[in-house]
Amino acid sequence: MQEKSLTVLGHTLSLDDLIIRRFSSKVDNSETIWNDECTLILDTTVDAKQMSEWLMRQVVNHIQKIRKSLGLKSKEHINVYFSMDHKDVSDLIGQWQQHIAHLVEVTLSAADHTSHANDNIRLDCTKSLKYQDESIDIKFVVVA
Repeated sequence: MQEKSLTVLGHTLSLDDLIIRRFSSKVDNSETIWNDECTLILDTTVDAKQMSEWLMRQVVNHIQKIRKSLGLKSKEHINVYFSMDHKDVSDLIGQWQQHIAHLVEVTLSAADHTSHANDNIRLDCTKSLKYQDESIDIKFVVVA
């Protein structure tokens, strides 16, 4: 085996004389992990698609909690109306509407003030979410 060494300013150093450590300074929106063979830096920036998917999962999760609080079975169909004052978030939920309906056996509809006025309301609740550093309240109404 060949011995490796390094000469610095006339001083010869062998591997036994050196301690090699890896370090990384924190970069915004990144996480760093490493071992003796590899360093991995992950970009943890959340893009619009990921935020949209997160929002969809939050809505699905809340609908499942509503279903549980009403004592309904997981595949028992319900009608859910949602409303909020944040147009961008409402539009995002609208984009996921069919997917959410398929996942949790609901008819999911954006509500206006009269859309469920004559229906038998089983639950009326509000879910607060933190979306892009803003608090968003989503109102859910479940009707029979």
